[in-house]
Amino acid sequence: MSNKEIDIIELTAKTFNIFKKWMLLYIIFIAIGIGVGLYKYYNTQTYFKSSLIANSNFISNVHIADYIKSLNIEIKQNDCNACSKRLGISPENLKNIKNIDSEIIDNSSSNNYVYTKNKGVYGSNCIEIQIEVFDTSNINLITNGIIKYIDNIDYVKTTMQNTKQKALNIINKIDEEINEYDSLQTLFFKDNEKNIYTTVNYVNIINFLEQKADYELLLNSSSITVMKKFSMAYQIEKLGLSRSIIISILISSLAWFIIVFLLEIRKRVIIYNKSNK
Repeated sequence: MSNKEIDIIELTAKTFNIFKKWMLLYIIFIAIGIGVGLYKYYNTQTYFKSSLIANSNFISNVHIADYIKSLNIEIKQNDCNACSKRLGISPENLKNIKNIDSEIIDNSSSNNYVYTKNKGVYGSNCIEIQIEVFDTSNINLITNGIIKYIDNIDYVKTTMQNTKQKALNIINKIDEEINEYDSLQTLFFKDNEKNIYTTVNYVNIINFLEQKADYELLLNSSSITVMKKFSMAYQIEKLGLSRSIIISILISSLAWFIIVFLLEIRKRVIIYNKSNK
């Protein structure tokens, strides 16, 4: 028998002895793993996942994303009464939310979304709000709640008021310009210069009216404009019973191996230090 074969036999024997030595701990870890697997299976609910695309005409979408993440933290902290008031939904509907997340997306090259004419002062970047719920029946309530939540943030509210006041001032200025053209129209008609008026001024009036319509749309906007509503939610199935148990056993076995490895290393270090004294 070669030395290599002897080394393999000795290593196998030592490994078996270590396993035998810590077998009771291993059984305990396996039992814990089975228990955790059963607990996760029977206490994990099937949930649904969906997302909407939105854009803000008032503040950066990056800020909106941060506010959504802060909202999710509040929900995770189970502060149901405060969150339900801020969202304008009942605590029961709030408990239906598993998770809310958000990220900034670039929709400038996509053909999948319907765009509003006014993409906002921050360009074509939009925000995708992802939601996980246990029941899809109140997704519309949650959408309205999210908009209400953002509308009532002090910074957002102040920015919206200032922006809308500027829009109102511009609308008033446009009305003044249109009135001047109306006065000019009367003058042209009186002098029988209808063709000149038509070719020169009608285009300008149409441009003014289009701009006015955009600013009026802004006046009636909330903090975010939903460009694509929550799509049909797809169901996220929970792990099967056997799969849940097997994964938990593997994790507990790995934990057992790491603990035993560290304990054996510690034991050998102690023996080595004693032998060198």
